[in-house]
Amino acid sequence: MSNEPMSSHMEDYLETIALLIEEHGHAHARDVARRLNVKMPSVTSALKQLAARGCLDYEPNMPVLLTPLGRRLAEDVLKKHGILRHFFQHILLLPPGAANRLACRIEHEVDERAVQAVRTLTLAIESRPDCAALRHHLHETLAGTQSVPDKTIFNSETGV
Repeated sequence: MSNEPMSSHMEDYLETIALLIEEHGHAHARDVARRLNVKMPSVTSALKQLAARGCLDYEPNMPVLLTPLGRRLAEDVLKKHGILRHFFQHILLLPPGAANRLACRIEHEVDERAVQAVRTLTLAIESRPDCAALRHHLHETLAGTQSVPDKTIFNSETGV
């Protein structure tokens, strides 16, 4: 088992496997390839690496099984993703697709403390009576950004 940090790509594989198991009761390598839009040799290589790290049990032509470690890591990524997606979609009012893509990119870079801070901020903005003016301001100010194309999140050249 490796002590090196998990790459974002490996986290994506764990997340995808967990979602496939949740949706269909099982995950096969070909389903992972289809969902991630990658070729089978890439999936096979990633599954072998994850198995070597103790995250899953993998045998060719058999369903992929998450180990307790793999399940915990996948759940951590899914939790981060959900908190970030909710913040982007419901607080910053990004379109669902943009919120999902942005959460997918950021979930691998932020630590648990930052995600919990986003969660705390989200809950406060959504539920505290003293945040009513802020909620109104955000909805009034950000509602117009819905006209921005779904694929546009941030232009690094213009800063907008």
